[in-house]
Amino acid sequence: PRFCFPQWTAGSEVNVAAAQSFVESLSAGGNTDILSSLKTIRELPRTAGRPVIAIVITDGLATAGVTGSSEIIREFTRLNDGAVSVYTVATIGTANTYLLDILSYANRGETRVIAHGRWDIPDAIESLSRELAQPVLADITLRFAQPELFDIYPVQTCNLYADRPLVLFGRTARDAGARIVMQAVGKAGETACDMVFDIDLAAAPRTADRDIRREWARQRIYHLVGRYARTPEPAILDEIRATAADYRVPVPHEAMIGK
Repeated sequence: PRFCFPQWTAGSEVNVAAAQSFVESLSAGGNTDILSSLKTIRELPRTAGRPVIAIVITDGLATAGVTGSSEIIREFTRLNDGAVSVYTVATIGTANTYLLDILSYANRGETRVIAHGRWDIPDAIESLSRELAQPVLADITLRFAQPELFDIYPVQTCNLYADRPLVLFGRTARDAGARIVMQAVGKAGETACDMVFDIDLAAAPRTADRDIRREWARQRIYHLVGRYARTPEPAILDEIRATAADYRVPVPHEAMIGK
């Protein structure tokens, strides 16, 4: 790994110009060791409450060091434990999206896929950078008054940013009660913050939109695929297939799971 600056650096005009020069000086060469690069990011010093955000721009094809997708996901996710938010930009339509999707989902991020050619890469990076430019609440943890009654994803959420929504998908039994009381706890700089949501299910608007049900199922499957990458137990694979069958959604990256 090569660094533009030896430590965290203020975004002044001088430093931004230095960063632009650094990027322009880069050239292709060597091999791709995704895990070692991610580990180096994880080892950077961190200030409590200040989010560390990594944008990984790659085709996802590891050619050096650890090359197995599930092994990369497993090792980094265990090491990271949600400390670094990993967003990935897949640079070509044939990128290893299994690695990039699950790596980002399991580490407070998401993936953007460049499907139409390399000339779209700058716009994708700029768009994502703008969305992540104003973090509001980091290291979010969700707490429920009766957690056993609800099944909500993602379990480990992204940070909260001023310019992008934070969306959760949940399911509860019809007889679970009329209210959901949820607390979101996180850090805004050095300040510990929390928000309490008291949702009256009886008064909530009803919809017959099946896409919400299917998106909940997709979120659950992504969560389970991430679990399986870290702990490949047959019972988790059974849960993935059962959820896909019950909600009639495809299993993402089915051919790659476990590889």
